[in-house]
Amino acid sequence: MLVGQWTRDRPDCKRKVEFDGNSYGLFNMRRRDKKGRWAVFTRALLDKLYSFIVTARSTYSAATRYLSSDMLSFALRRQEVVKLGTAMLRTFVLPPEVAVFPLCGPDPNFILIDGQALGCTDLDDAQPVRIEEEVPVLDIAASALCVIQSPPLPAAITKILRSSAALTGPQTLLLRAWHNTMGIDDRACVETAAARLFFHFFPMGTKDGGVVNGPDGTPGASRVVAGKKGAEPGAGAEGSEGAASGQDGTASTTALEAKLRTDADGNLTLGGQGAPVKLPSDSWRDRIGHCAPNFAQYPKGDDGAWLHVRPFLQALLGETVSGMFHCHDEGASRLLANCMRLQPAGKWRDVTEAVDGIGFVANFVCWFADMIDDDDRFRYALGSVLLRAVDMEADFDKLFTAAANRKEVLDRGWVNAEYCREWGGMPTPDDYRA
Repeated sequence: MLVGQWTRDRPDCKRKVEFDGNSYGLFNMRRRDKKGRWAVFTRALLDKLYSFIVTARSTYSAATRYLSSDMLSFALRRQEVVKLGTAMLRTFVLPPEVAVFPLCGPDPNFILIDGQALGCTDLDDAQPVRIEEEVPVLDIAASALCVIQSPPLPAAITKILRSSAALTGPQTLLLRAWHNTMGIDDRACVETAAARLFFHFFPMGTKDGGVVNGPDGTPGASRVVAGKKGAEPGAGAEGSEGAASGQDGTASTTALEAKLRTDADGNLTLGGQGAPVKLPSDSWRDRIGHCAPNFAQYPKGDDGAWLHVRPFLQALLGETVSGMFHCHDEGASRLLANCMRLQPAGKWRDVTEAVDGIGFVANFVCWFADMIDDDDRFRYALGSVLLRAVDMEADFDKLFTAAANRKEVLDRGWVNAEYCREWGGMPTPDDYRA
């Protein structure tokens, strides 16, 4: 921290600026930028950074995202924020009481903590126990822990939920084959049920972007996609005269953006031999053509619905589901799923307490409760997917037991099975005290 007097080193200015180091402060990283300027940071910025990585025990990535959105002039990369935070923490004296466990006192026998190491002041005496060396990740295929078994399909689902990047040809064929399973209407197939959930919110659409099919495969609302960036080949007359106007009537800037370059000094230029500028990725809301969001039924500005839809679909269809119901009543969750599948509309509402602690499930079920009652096929599909996620817990236990008891695993001294027998259930305070 620069406390006391700070003098500008320009020859025409010797003004002295005083700082008391309390309410105000300046800080630099002893490094100049490309133009020879010092990067000086105020106390207010450092306090914000401190609140993330010390007080909230968050990450530098989260701090960078927040500061970039909070300050219009903030242009530091995450790596630079890490350097700034590291240098800043060296000037602070954190009292030992900050790291004392409130229940066990200053010298417990064992501490189980999920946090971020800010540094170590006494490396010689530090002998941390690295449990990951004794219980490494076992060789279990991730696809065996997903509702959807085909590995490329969850990757395509994640792509749709997170960005508007155009789907590749194989991804389009895979999604269309998945969409066609709804025509067979095999109620025993969980992937068909998953398709009914997903395509209700992200309809498959047509190649030319003219008519978008509804979630059940029937023709739905019309979508004009000519000239929009990211449209698939054949989706419009992009590249021809008159194709530069987008869906909202504004001129397309795709051709102009493609000519942006970065010169040797890092400045943006239009044209030239510099490296092409990496354009910001479009939001998932901007997707057109195949699997575009169903804004005809759920408006684009309806953040309430979409804030529940995307985490729900990502967790159930785009990622592994093992552990989703850990520490929850699996029997009660299975009852809720079966009520949705087998009972009349409204009966499932009596047993929703089972998923109250699973945020994204509870939010989705609460928000779309009326639709779950009104649409029998949607209700059955939702129950089937939830039931598969609950049953996956037992299936994973079998896979884990087989992997943990293999001879080569035991010969390496891995203690995964022993560790999970001790800590894999719901440990009590007595377990930790022991």
